[in-house]
Amino acid sequence: MFKKNSAIFVSRVLLTLLTILFSFSSARAAAQEDKQQVGRFTLVVAGLRSNNGQVRVGLYNTKESYHSRGKLPALLRAKLKIDHNKAVYTFEDIPYGEYTIKLYHDENGNDKLDKNFLGIPKEPYGFSNNARGLGLPSYKKAKFTIASKEMSMEINMD
Repeated sequence: MFKKNSAIFVSRVLLTLLTILFSFSSARAAAQEDKQQVGRFTLVVAGLRSNNGQVRVGLYNTKESYHSRGKLPALLRAKLKIDHNKAVYTFEDIPYGEYTIKLYHDENGNDKLDKNFLGIPKEPYGFSNNARGLGLPSYKKAKFTIASKEMSMEINMD
């Protein structure tokens, strides 16, 4: 009887160990698969009216941060150099998903979007998909999806 119980115990221990090993290998495979689900996103900002200053870009990954007017941070920010009235920047290893972009041409290099006394921007600004609206365009108009290894978008500031 003791030998039979020992065999059952050993079988259960082996089964438990195999289950744990399988779980680790499955989790590791899933993590590697998730890790592979990133892409390169190249942003081209064209039609800038001068080569002065820089283009300031915010990449947002939630509807709330897009609408937060600076209260919630962008996922990524970048300062783009301007050459021949165009700025280009590549975001590396961006996880697949939904995003929006807000940007402006900081012509005088003071790190802020200058506005007149009515609060209307004096410097050019834009949004992903070249979305337009009165004020901030809707999230639906500005959102785009990164779902491939290489993607690009051009925002025209004309």
